[in-house]
Amino acid sequence: MGEREGCGEGKETRTGQWGLNQELVRFTLGLLLGGGIYYLYLINPHWGSHFLYLYLPLIAWIGLNSSPLVTVSISSLAALAALWPISSGMAGSSAETVLLQVASYFAMTVISINARNRILEEVAWYKAQMALLRGQLAEALNQNSRFQQEVNKMIFDLMAMYEFTTILGGTLNPAEVSSLLIDTVLRVVKYDACQLVLVNEASGAIEVQVERGFFPPDPSGLRRLYAEPLVQRVIRTGQPYITGKLEEEARPEEKKLRFRSLLCVPLSVHAKTIGALSMFKEAPEAFTQDDLRVLFIVANQAAWAIQNARLYEEVAHQAITDGLTGLFNHRYFRSALERSVEESDQTGQPVSMIMIDIDSFKAVNDRYGHQRGDMVLQEVARVLQESVRSMDLVARYGGEEFAVILPDTSLEEAIVVARRIHEAVAAHDFGDGLRLTVSVGVATYPSPHVRCKEDLINLADEYAYRAKESGKNRIWSS
Repeated sequence: MGEREGCGEGKETRTGQWGLNQELVRFTLGLLLGGGIYYLYLINPHWGSHFLYLYLPLIAWIGLNSSPLVTVSISSLAALAALWPISSGMAGSSAETVLLQVASYFAMTVISINARNRILEEVAWYKAQMALLRGQLAEALNQNSRFQQEVNKMIFDLMAMYEFTTILGGTLNPAEVSSLLIDTVLRVVKYDACQLVLVNEASGAIEVQVERGFFPPDPSGLRRLYAEPLVQRVIRTGQPYITGKLEEEARPEEKKLRFRSLLCVPLSVHAKTIGALSMFKEAPEAFTQDDLRVLFIVANQAAWAIQNARLYEEVAHQAITDGLTGLFNHRYFRSALERSVEESDQTGQPVSMIMIDIDSFKAVNDRYGHQRGDMVLQEVARVLQESVRSMDLVARYGGEEFAVILPDTSLEEAIVVARRIHEAVAAHDFGDGLRLTVSVGVATYPSPHVRCKEDLINLADEYAYRAKESGKNRIWSS
C-alpha cells in the first residue's frame, strides 16, 4: 500500500514506480499460480489439493499487502478455490475435501475483511479530502465576495469623484464649490457632521464656509469652528489628522458634543494650505485609512476648484471695481444703470441718479501732491458709501466725479439723499485742517427731459456742471 503525504494541499504521493511494479508482480504471480494449480487439480485432484494448501497462504499474503483492486481480485481467486471441490463433484467425499473448503473459506474471509478495511480507509481519506476542498472552496468564494465588494466600492468612489470633478468644472462660485464638496463627500465617506473652513487671504483668520449636521446650531447664530486646535494643526502642518477618541482631545466646552471620531484633511494648492475639511462621527474609531485616502483625493480636487473660483472672483471684481477707491468703475456703472432703467420700465417705479463733483480738486493736487489727492478720493468714496442706502449703488464716474444710482426713488427722495451726501462731505476732516465741498446734480427717469439711460446721465451731469458754475458747493435739480 502506498503512502500519502501533503494532505493539507489535497495531493497524494505513492511509493513510486517500484511500488506499482510490486503490485503488478503480486497480481501476476497469484494469477499464474492459481491457474497452474487449477490445471493440476483437473489432472490429479489429490496433488492439486496439496498445492492448494500452499496457494491459500500466498494469496492471503498478497491480499494483505496490496491495494484494494488487487485484493478484490485475489479474493475472487480464493472464492474459486473454495468452489473447486464442488465443481469437480468431490463435495463431501473425504475429510481432506472438507479441510480444503474450510481453508479456502478462511482465506477468502481474511482477504475480504482486509479489502473492506482498506476500502473504508480510502473512502475516509477521500471524504477528508473532499471536506478540505469544500472548505477551501468556501474560503475562495468568501474572498471573491469581499473582493467584489471592494471593487464595487472603488467603482462607486471613482464615479462619485468623476461626477464631482465634472460638476466642479461648471461653477466658478466659491460658495457653490464648498457646498458641492460637502454634499459629494457624504456619498463616498459617511459622516454625522461636516465642516469646511477656509483661510481668509487678507486677515489670515480661519472662517467657516459650510457645515452640516451640527444640531442644535450655535445660539449666537454664528458658525463656530469645532475642534479648533486640531483643525489649526492640520492647516499649519498641511498634514491630515484622524482620531477615534475626540472626547479626549476636544476643548472643555466641546466635550458635551456627541462626536467621538474626527477625520480632518487639508485643502492645499502648491504646498499652500487654504483651508481644511473636517468630518465627525458619533461612533469611536469610525474612520479608516481608506476613508482618509478617498477624502484626500476629493479634497485635493476641491482645493484647486476653490482656488480657481477665488481667482476668478478676484479678477471679476477687479474688472468692475475702481482700483483706487474700491467703488464700482464707470463701465459697471453704465451696465447697472441700464438694468435699473429696464426694471423701471417693467415696474413703473422711477429711478434717480446723483452726480457728485469735488470742488477745487485740482488745487488739492497742486498744493498737496497727487498722493494726497488720491487719499482725498478714497476718503470721499468712503463718505459716499456711508451716506447712501444699502440698495443704492455708488461708482467712480471718472477723475474727481462720482455717481450714485437710486432704484425705486423719486426726485424728491433723491434730493434728500443728495443733501445728506453734500453735508457729510462738507463736515468731513480730510486731515491737516483740509475741508472740501461738492457740487451735486440730481435727475430722475422717467421725466419730461429724460426718456432713456443716456438722457439720465447727461441731465445729471449737466446739473452738476451748473451747480459748479453757479458758485460750487450746492445741489442742482430740475
